[in-house]
Amino acid sequence: MAISRTGYTATALYTASTSLSVTPTMTATSGTFPMTAGDILLASVTAAASTSVQAIRCTTAGWVACGQAQQAYPGPAAVAYFWKRAVGSDAAPTFVSTASGSNYHISALIEEFTGADQAMPVIAAGYAGGTSGNITPTTQQSLPMAGGYAVSTQVTYNSSSTTNAFTAGANFTTTTSDGATAFYHYAREYDASPPSGSTLAAAGTWGSATTFRAAMVVVIQPPISAIGVYEDPSAPPPIKTTTNASSSVTASFSPPANSLVVVMVNILYNSSPGAATITVKDSIPNTYTTGPDSGADATCSTQSAIFTYRYATAPGSITITVTNSNTAAGSVHVAVKVLLGADPSQTGAASSGVQAAASTAQSQAVTTTRPGSYVYLASGIGNRQEGETALAANVDFDQYNDTTSGHFGLTGRSVAATGSPGSVTLGWTQTSSSAFTWAGLEILPAPAPRRARRFAYAPHGHVSATFRGHHERLQRAASRDFGTVRTGCRLAGRSHDQDGATGRDAIDDRHPHTRLGRVVRRRVRHSGAGDLLAR
Repeated sequence: MAISRTGYTATALYTASTSLSVTPTMTATSGTFPMTAGDILLASVTAAASTSVQAIRCTTAGWVACGQAQQAYPGPAAVAYFWKRAVGSDAAPTFVSTASGSNYHISALIEEFTGADQAMPVIAAGYAGGTSGNITPTTQQSLPMAGGYAVSTQVTYNSSSTTNAFTAGANFTTTTSDGATAFYHYAREYDASPPSGSTLAAAGTWGSATTFRAAMVVVIQPPISAIGVYEDPSAPPPIKTTTNASSSVTASFSPPANSLVVVMVNILYNSSPGAATITVKDSIPNTYTTGPDSGADATCSTQSAIFTYRYATAPGSITITVTNSNTAAGSVHVAVKVLLGADPSQTGAASSGVQAAASTAQSQAVTTTRPGSYVYLASGIGNRQEGETALAANVDFDQYNDTTSGHFGLTGRSVAATGSPGSVTLGWTQTSSSAFTWAGLEILPAPAPRRARRFAYAPHGHVSATFRGHHERLQRAASRDFGTVRTGCRLAGRSHDQDGATGRDAIDDRHPHTRLGRVVRRRVRHSGAGDLLAR
């Protein structure tokens, strides 16, 4: 089934307050907005002000950040995307930012899509910012498959109040735009059937020149995954510091029970660093497990590392503090993801942290070990450039164009779950050669539950049953007249006594493992020739 948009709801505010906040109504502005359970809700949010706007955040539970684009950080114009899997009659979300200067603006538009992937719906993203001329956000990687749906948002800010008309790019159609007399203008466009095999550019244009612009494009993918490992919406927004700081703290968030929190860190040093140790702790405090760490690279003046911690029970509201032993660190770039469906034991997962020589390919190979896994990434690039392009095998979470250090921070993950384990190359490319640091960590999915196979009657002379549990096979035989076969494998479900002659089942609840499974007792009664065969 192709992805389709049922409709959207939109709200825009021109505000006199530096505390920007918008809560769109959950009724259709165009089409229908039924919030059908399982549909994907995609929110695009714009913010603008004469001096700067900080990172856009969602204060309503359930929304996953897709990243955001800014002309600079912080700059006068910003665009962000968030998604949510609808549950039906979803509460209206609130999006906020902090502005400085004057002429403040914030807007939000929520679109509803049917037929999108349920686990990881956003497959690609692209970012752009500029101070003159039109800008074109382009996906960071080639689209790996057809059947997706692309949407793009632009926002502009000008020093004088003007009118401005927007024209959608090639193959795109304008969803909504604001061309009225104002300091700011915003527009949204879509491509309902973007092609696969190449990057996608949303080349919408404005009729009049503006001072500051930011734009972002995202692509929603069709169903490709049975839900295994997936991202919970409770993660806090990224950290992007612009000052020398030995420690940085996330916003508060509440990960659920049995979640694995992944923290991707890039340190962007202002000068050639000495040895440095990064540590990550929560506010309880629990110390996170150090995964791959590139170490501080004196050539490109960056460092990349990934940390994890599993919460067996919900910890309540917490923050995460990232600390660097190098007190003259520079800027810090942190992205956090909260994962469900991960194996409680990550022993044996692939892990790699490297310092790499100058190249236009900021990528490395990692050898995955288990079907259904994902690889999470962090990379620091020594020479700041626009237009880093993600490889087709991975998708961006967040980019940090750090004008203070002159470096670039990137975070992301593999675009799809591992099929056949093996070597995969992940990372980014750019037009000029640069040294870089890179960290990649495989996240293993929880093992599939054990299952039993059903029995069928067949006229042969023994009982043969095959059970699947950790790929083991158990076979038992019984006499032709009477016999009882008792197996010791645990099965995901209730145990049964099965009468081979009549097919009657009776529940046997005497085994204590009520949730993990029961010992299954098979009582075979029949006369004459006959078997019970597993199938």
